[in-house]
Amino acid sequence: MAPPSTWLDNTTTASTGYYGQINYNIVNYQQDNHATPVTVKVSRDAAIQASAYLHEIVPMTVNNASEWEYLGEGASNIVYRYTGSLPTLAPYILRIRKALPGAPSTLDLYKSLQSTFIPVLGSDLVCPTFLARFAPGVVASLNSHLARLSSWDTPLELRRRQVNENGNSVIGTGKLDEEEVYGMLVLDMSCGASSVWREGGWTDVAMVEFKPRWLSQSADAPTGWKVCRSCAVRKMHHHRRTPSADSGIGLMDEDEEMDRENNDHYCPLDLASENPVFVRRAVKALLYGGAAEVHCSSGDEDIDLAGATGDVLTERFTAWLSRGSPGAEAISRLRRAQENWGTRSVFDESPGAGKETGKAMAVRDCTVFVRVWARWARGGEVETNFEMRVGDLDMKNGSGGGAAYWRNVERRLRGGGWYERLEEGERECSR
Repeated sequence: MAPPSTWLDNTTTASTGYYGQINYNIVNYQQDNHATPVTVKVSRDAAIQASAYLHEIVPMTVNNASEWEYLGEGASNIVYRYTGSLPTLAPYILRIRKALPGAPSTLDLYKSLQSTFIPVLGSDLVCPTFLARFAPGVVASLNSHLARLSSWDTPLELRRRQVNENGNSVIGTGKLDEEEVYGMLVLDMSCGASSVWREGGWTDVAMVEFKPRWLSQSADAPTGWKVCRSCAVRKMHHHRRTPSADSGIGLMDEDEEMDRENNDHYCPLDLASENPVFVRRAVKALLYGGAAEVHCSSGDEDIDLAGATGDVLTERFTAWLSRGSPGAEAISRLRRAQENWGTRSVFDESPGAGKETGKAMAVRDCTVFVRVWARWARGGEVETNFEMRVGDLDMKNGSGGGAAYWRNVERRLRGGGWYERLEEGERECSR
């Protein structure tokens, strides 16, 4: 029997509705070294509010910085993997906020995740996430370790933060906010991190990680648009990288930001179309066009990966994301959330407009994780299935130049006619 198309980690269960009963199996190893199951029963009306404050009911304290290994980082957070002996923490990574001016606290981000994004997207789609409290000195110790990871005095094989010849960090920039009280424990979606389905012979052979971007058109696009917002940015970015007089913030900063949006040939409207022809284009861009990071497992070599990759994976992934399939339903949740929160122009300064735009931007800039599972089937063929989760759902408040960036990009898109411009041989984005 094939595994379910979506999965709730076995340390977190929820009944029908958003939350009817929430079971958390969290370790409070400030008190003891054993897992303590805690059951919190709440009414449906009070569930969302209660879940936002579960840290008060089942606190978990990170005491030992040496039990957390640097895994990677983005612009706003650094991620660590647990290396200690508690099995209940093994399925999770620890996400800690960098020291950035005007950034919301982890507690605020956690509350918005529980009260805003999970009720709309569903707890079966969002990565299970819990608060973790830092003991005094832990974040400072982690910062000291970060400095060693990027130091030229550290042996190359141990220098995990990437640096250039001048000793400046390229990917690893900034440090953790030592005033931060909390971090987030998030389900680890990397290959080999989960034991689910293994009893049935399933092996997670790959994980596809990507940003969905604008699954519906921008509210600032002109009526006669031919190109979606994401593709318009890509085309503009390819066309010019020179300063402009109407720039609200530094253009080089904008172009560096657009590098993260610029994925050749990936059109989010294709992915959200549910039409197999268009979805297949998006899948090929994700798997082979640089629009996604594809991580392959180095584990079970008994699975013939050729049977779960290449054209086979393209076709099966396409079918899973096409109309009537679980992947299409999951992507449609993201698209509807973007549409519902993205009705306002980025230039709208009326009360509440910025908050709604921030929600929409969070769902556009979240991370989609898709684990690819495979096993031998009868006849010697490889059977595949997929598991999707969404993470990095951080509320955007427009601070730190974010709102200025959004407005300036739209000025450049509209002023340059990039929503309407098609070069010879180019097609319009799907609607």
